[in-house]
Amino acid sequence: MLQRIDSLSMVKLFPKLTEMAMVVVILIATMAFQAAVNPPGGVWQDDSPSHKAGRAVMATNSPELYISFIIATNTAFISSMITIVLISTGAPHVDFVFLSITTYSMWVSIASIGVSYGISLLMTNPMETKSVFEIAMIVVGVFVGIYILLLIYFPIRTIVLGGLKQAETQIQSLLDGLAGQPDCPSKRAIVSLCVTIQRWIGVLTTGY
Repeated sequence: MLQRIDSLSMVKLFPKLTEMAMVVVILIATMAFQAAVNPPGGVWQDDSPSHKAGRAVMATNSPELYISFIIATNTAFISSMITIVLISTGAPHVDFVFLSITTYSMWVSIASIGVSYGISLLMTNPMETKSVFEIAMIVVGVFVGIYILLLIYFPIRTIVLGGLKQAETQIQSLLDGLAGQPDCPSKRAIVSLCVTIQRWIGVLTTGY
């Protein structure tokens, strides 16, 4: 089963996506680090019986929200670090297990930073009617919608690409058949048309 999955386009295309994935997770790690050292609402500037200087204001005023915020932020940061380490070692390029871990970690970091963003909005904006659960449901709903779109997109893309590849094979067979015929204006026109179609099929299937 792993050998069959290993032959899928996702594994073949992963090296091309490495640079983009690295940029994304580095950005998420930076956002998570910045959110941890500078939480929503800032930090206390002085000491008092109820708080100490340098501690998060959010931790004093909304401890439950702050706990959720820290969990989401730490999850985003740690999963981003895991993704960065795995991509840096090159392990996902040669092993399907590491590829799965890397992909999963990247999605976890994206989802976690989304939850962290929602809690920040809840803390810094007049949204008293919104709860952490409601914001989490919004984030989950968005990701479920994207996942459904992907489930629809990839099968359709596979069917379309298969049809284009079949058309390219038929065009190549036609060109091979025309190669043995005498040269004439109609033959040159057909060959030119077939080459143009092949070129566009190559652009649609490979992007080049």
